[in-house]
Amino acid sequence: MKRFFVNTWSFTKEMFEEWIDDNCSQMAAALSYYTIFSLAPMMIIVISLAGYFFGREAVTGELFNQIRGLIGADGAKAIQTMVENAYRDRSGLIPTLLGIGTLIFSATVTFAALQESLNAIWKVKPNPNNGIKGIIRLVINRLLSFTMVLGIGFFLIISLVVSSLINVLSNYIQRILGDSSLALFNTLELAVSSAILVLLFAVIFKFLPDAKIKWRNVWRASILTTILFSVGKYLISLYIGQSDFTSTYGAAASIIIIILWINYSCWIFFVGAEYAYVFMKRRGEEIEPAEHAIKIKRFERKVEIKSESNKNEKVTGPVKG
Repeated sequence: MKRFFVNTWSFTKEMFEEWIDDNCSQMAAALSYYTIFSLAPMMIIVISLAGYFFGREAVTGELFNQIRGLIGADGAKAIQTMVENAYRDRSGLIPTLLGIGTLIFSATVTFAALQESLNAIWKVKPNPNNGIKGIIRLVINRLLSFTMVLGIGFFLIISLVVSSLINVLSNYIQRILGDSSLALFNTLELAVSSAILVLLFAVIFKFLPDAKIKWRNVWRASILTTILFSVGKYLISLYIGQSDFTSTYGAAASIIIIILWINYSCWIFFVGAEYAYVFMKRRGEEIEPAEHAIKIKRFERKVEIKSESNKNEKVTGPVKG
């Protein structure tokens, strides 16, 4: 038992050191900034995709109910206003085409930034000497980012289908067994939503970064990320519910709440990525770069600075290369 706690502490400490070295806090802040501007375009695409099957009004209502449960009524209302404003009709063919192009580009910005962050954590990057292949790869990465947005819509469709089936089954069973069946179906719904989150995180970990990682390590990172996300979702919702952001930030309170939630989500996601990196490193496994990428190596380099008094002063610092 003592050895277990010692190993756990050592592992956690190494994760924290990697977190600091990779500047995960700064990356989370940058990703939060990008996400604020990409949020409305992403949600429009997701709502349009899921709305094709279930109707836009039904999908929008369900989606914002979920968001309201996460970040409160003010934050959900702010996001809803963003989406409604972005949905406004544009007159003319050219403004419409420009709007669609801007929509797609904006929606992919967040995933492009997320890809760079995962590359930094897993010590890989696209090969800068690829030339024309690098440009082609950039286009492919944008398409991959757009595919990720569509993937969120797909997972939302699955979630809505499963939730509908559970509700129908719950109503049927409840008429037979009474209210005693509610706990069972609440647990079932939680399990299904958690499984969908695990799948979503797994797809991002596996396909978004420019790295090769085995599925077994992907599942470990995805499960941990889902657990931390679920626990933190409750804690941060409690914090938002108990805090009076309006009196402090005024009209900007809703935006602050959204940024706070996105920043926390990025932190949790990066913890999962660091866990995968440290876990594989301790097992002697390497995260290999993809065919179009190279590995980043961190090393220490001593630099000698000669002062006017002819004394040598040695400076040591981390250098990535």
